[in-house]
Amino acid sequence: MLYKTNDGVTMAAQQREDFKGGSVFLSYASPDRERVTPYFNDLAARGHDVWIDWSRLKPGQNWDFEIQRALNRAAIVVVFVSKNSLDRRGYVQREIKVALDKAKEKLATDIYLIPVLLDNDAILPDELRHIQAVRSGDTGCLDRIDDAIRHQLKQVGDAASQMQGAAAVNWHSSTYREAWEGLPGYETEFGLFHFTSTKHPKVSEVTEIIRGSLLSHVADQRVIKLQQSHERFNFGQEAYSRMNTWEAFPSEPNIVGQILSLHYNFHWYGAGAAHPNMNFQTFCFLLDPIVRIDNLAEVFEEASHALATIQFLAREQLSASLSADGAMQDDWLMRGTKEWLDFRNFAFNSDGLQLYFDPYQVASYASGPQIVDIPFDAVKRLMKPWFRNALGIHYFETSTETTANARPSAPIAVESVADLLKNASSRRMVIVKDASFIISDAFPSSSSNIRWHEVNDGKELSIYGVTDFDLRGDRASILAAPQHAWVLTFDYCHNITLRDLTFGHIEEGYCQGGVLRFRNCQGIKVKSCDLYGSGTYGLAFEDCTEVEIDETIVRDCSYGILNITDCKAIRFTACSFRNNRQFDLCNFAGETAEIMFKNCVFENNVSAGAMFNLKGITGAASNVRVWNSKFSENDCPVFQDESGFFSERKNEYFGNSWQRVAD
Repeated sequence: MLYKTNDGVTMAAQQREDFKGGSVFLSYASPDRERVTPYFNDLAARGHDVWIDWSRLKPGQNWDFEIQRALNRAAIVVVFVSKNSLDRRGYVQREIKVALDKAKEKLATDIYLIPVLLDNDAILPDELRHIQAVRSGDTGCLDRIDDAIRHQLKQVGDAASQMQGAAAVNWHSSTYREAWEGLPGYETEFGLFHFTSTKHPKVSEVTEIIRGSLLSHVADQRVIKLQQSHERFNFGQEAYSRMNTWEAFPSEPNIVGQILSLHYNFHWYGAGAAHPNMNFQTFCFLLDPIVRIDNLAEVFEEASHALATIQFLAREQLSASLSADGAMQDDWLMRGTKEWLDFRNFAFNSDGLQLYFDPYQVASYASGPQIVDIPFDAVKRLMKPWFRNALGIHYFETSTETTANARPSAPIAVESVADLLKNASSRRMVIVKDASFIISDAFPSSSSNIRWHEVNDGKELSIYGVTDFDLRGDRASILAAPQHAWVLTFDYCHNITLRDLTFGHIEEGYCQGGVLRFRNCQGIKVKSCDLYGSGTYGLAFEDCTEVEIDETIVRDCSYGILNITDCKAIRFTACSFRNNRQFDLCNFAGETAEIMFKNCVFENNVSAGAMFNLKGITGAASNVRVWNSKFSENDCPVFQDESGFFSERKNEYFGNSWQRVAD
């Protein structure tokens, strides 16, 4: 039923099945248009809803947006491969990538991608070689394509019917449309499943919850009525060039045990924008009682441990996928998987957990959206018992497994720096005994957790994405040869222990390169270590929490002792800081809070600034406490430069250049 409101809004609320995906998308390189057209004509004549660009797109339309919309709705993608498509970079490659990402949502037995080789000597791209291809010259080529399409459409229908029967939940679909002519105007459209069940009578509320969420997006589009721009738009323009477009269509619902989930692909395009965009929204419900699960952390017993595990598994998959495409950027990937909010789009299928990442979240727009699959076996032990039961997962933790999950694996003794880096991974305990390793000697050794970075005089190592890593020494040292390199950097790591080791530089540098640096880390322990001879600072922390530095020495560093930025809950106990120079010695900046020095010794340090520099702190709740510590023979004009953030108790002072009275 179509109707028009008094303010000119055209709306539709009709029952339809098309958004569920009955269309066939044809992907090809533009020079192959004449060779592909007969396939389009034949498949259309056989009754298929076939989408091909030249038939559906109008001149001036945003092709990128329309192609993404069509791919999103397609039930099957037929990719025509030729020398032309292999030699050209552009839409064919992007369409293949989008289709492969969507294929992750399908069952292993689904026929979703059908490659067709137009040239006898054409070679399938690596990413398609696992899929059975059809050669255009083969007898009955079109019949084989038609059979595959019909088989898949029937299989999709059968699978949905089987799932509905097993879960005692039925559904049908409808489409909502709303449009308004303006300068600019807007057009919106979304698909909606209507759920019914005699076993779960309140399941209809799932429909209402999803509908309400989608209508809130429609309401956002209506705001353009209050933001008209006659300077940029006029009614002489084609309607599609002066329309904001937003649409949302869902995947087929998936029910695993008592958990119902589905995801939406949102596509939108602002009139006059450089390119369209898309994002995901997922919905996950417990069926009895009807409860929405919109925070993934809620399904795990220990959220922090689960987050570290999911981060590690997701980053591994994303790193491999993006590296293969030449789009890998460590910082981008790490920022986009930093906290639970970054895993807000999730769903469940029979194999495990699926995570959805929007364009720009973990890589550039050109890399498109990303989907990660995490098997239940990797995370079921971390789930709350009620959620495991709801999924129908049977899990019995053995005593051996409990022990294995509680701590890293049995100690691994390494005899070379290459062995050390090979074992720098999650849930490992590594022992270095009677050895002195120079980190750069291992270059170019690498792994999924190892990154090398260029510095002025060599290579610098970063260990990232590691959880539960324990590195210990016995009369052992780990050194940096480049003066401008940090000896070790840990990025986005959880539960790291460094113990009984010496870290330093072969030759002391200046201006660049420190000893130990931690960025975006949680749960760091450094005990009984000796850090020396850096070109800057002995320790640096950025965006870190829950750090313990015990019985550790920081000495002979040429800029100062440490830098702490945007950190919380760092504790230094029984540490010795001596013979460091020459600027502010202990620096604190940003939203830094809960920093404690207890039973520490500061001696023979020289500074042109302050012993404790707190001027960079911006957090109102920030505090740095120094208790029961000794300061002797330090030469600093200023002890601390911001008393509002500093407190001291029962410290001892001897022979320092500043005037102090012991408590």
